[in-house]
Amino acid sequence: FKLALRQSPDRIIHAEVRDEDANTYVRACTRGHEGSMTTLHANKLEDAPEALTDMCMLDQRGMDPNRLTKRITQYVTQVGLEMIGQKRKLVRVGEYIWHNDQVYVRDWIRYDPIVQDWVRKGAISSKAKQRIAIEDPGSLDFLYKEGWITD
Repeated sequence: FKLALRQSPDRIIHAEVRDEDANTYVRACTRGHEGSMTTLHANKLEDAPEALTDMCMLDQRGMDPNRLTKRITQYVTQVGLEMIGQKRKLVRVGEYIWHNDQVYVRDWIRYDPIVQDWVRKGAISSKAKQRIAIEDPGSLDFLYKEGWITD
């Protein structure tokens, strides 16, 4: 993983970040590799930033876990996908929010097993809109038309 970073990739797709790679991945995402992706095991979407924090804390560097979780929430785990079951079915997409020293997820869309369809939950934040405008400006018109962006 460290050797791959020496090639200065624009994006990193890391299949299942684990203990030793957690700090390297977090540092990479906060130092020029925005838009990167990884997977990790957590019970629910809200638990992912703290699970990543726990992995980072294993190296005993003496970091403040609350500050690290805040940094991970704001700069590393900006959007999350929740999957369930043995076949890994996507059931939820949301945006991470750090507020009052807590991790929150603003759901964008969820699969409702009762109606067996996707239900839109909330609009995309202005922060996410700005990032989309920079990274994929062509998709903004679609998001406005579909009501995902309202301002």
